[in-house]
Amino acid sequence: MTKNRDLKRIEGRLFSSYFQDGAWDVMIGIMMVTMAMRTFIDHWTVSLFALGGVIYVFIIRKFLTVKRLGYARFSSSRKKKRITMFLIILAANIVTLCLLVASLFGADPSFALRTAVIATLVIITFSTVAYCMEYWRFFIWGIFLTGSILVAETFGLGPGSIVFLTLGVVITLTGIYYLLGFIRKYPLPGGDLD
Repeated sequence: MTKNRDLKRIEGRLFSSYFQDGAWDVMIGIMMVTMAMRTFIDHWTVSLFALGGVIYVFIIRKFLTVKRLGYARFSSSRKKKRITMFLIILAANIVTLCLLVASLFGADPSFALRTAVIATLVIITFSTVAYCMEYWRFFIWGIFLTGSILVAETFGLGPGSIVFLTLGVVITLTGIYYLLGFIRKYPLPGGDLD
């Protein structure tokens, strides 16, 4: 029994270590900055900037995180959590898609209903990821994103974009801070130049 408890504790520590590289934080920050930029530069190419966040996560994970922590296979209970997370996120995306389709066909819900639904979906999605991945900063970022959406919906795109930009920069800098701490905490055995 004690062995199982110790193994779970070790697995929990290793699992949480994978999120201390700040990669996901930077990705969310870049996406929020991109949303703000779209207000000032109304061109579809600006949205490509958001891809930078996704590419950043891939590069950091592949060439920095895994080289320091290695690959790990986690227990079936964590896999079940991931499936649950995927299903909840899928459901949230389906509801969002239904709202989009409804607006395209002229059946756009009221402002209050649309705002409430979007805010609820964001909080549910981010809370689910925070719980299932044991990545609690994600919950805070969900609150930041929801707050930004509420400001944009209530006061307009101008004030909303300023909030998106400010919080996006805060999240990005937080991610970079965690990345630097991660590099210090888990140096490469042969040095960082290898």
